[in-house]
Amino acid sequence: MIDDEQLQKLQKLYFKKLAESSGLVTCKCGNMFELVQGNVYRNQKDSEGKKLSKEAANHMSKFRVRCNSCEQNFCSKCKEYPYHLGYTCESHKYYKCSVKCRYCKVEVKKKERKIGEDILEVCSKKPCQKIYRSACKKLLPCKHHCYGIRAM
Repeated sequence: MIDDEQLQKLQKLYFKKLAESSGLVTCKCGNMFELVQGNVYRNQKDSEGKKLSKEAANHMSKFRVRCNSCEQNFCSKCKEYPYHLGYTCESHKYYKCSVKCRYCKVEVKKKERKIGEDILEVCSKKPCQKIYRSACKKLLPCKHHCYGIRAM
């Protein structure tokens, strides 16, 4: 026998599945709405100030959603909060797993990662390289880099 609490959970789950199969999107706040593709806006810029690629702009027009209840934006395809501006779901998944510059958070290419004996988490941009040259090279017990300044 199912009690009232279990019945409510089942009804909620059933309604969610029904809504998703009919093209509705559910925000994590519980608000539900219809997903309608927007216009492709090619002049949109990502967090680094670069124009979006054609692929990223098309993805954004199809899957970026802004909830009118909680005002958060997210990807209706991969459910990433906030929306991964400048990336498709696949490229964002790759970016999240990649090594990033410890100062500006851009992806560090493999060829940039080694200088002499140092394995770096620093990109080749001049401001980041300048900070790195004066940074403490100590690795903390927690395996994170020290963000202090090296004594000269």
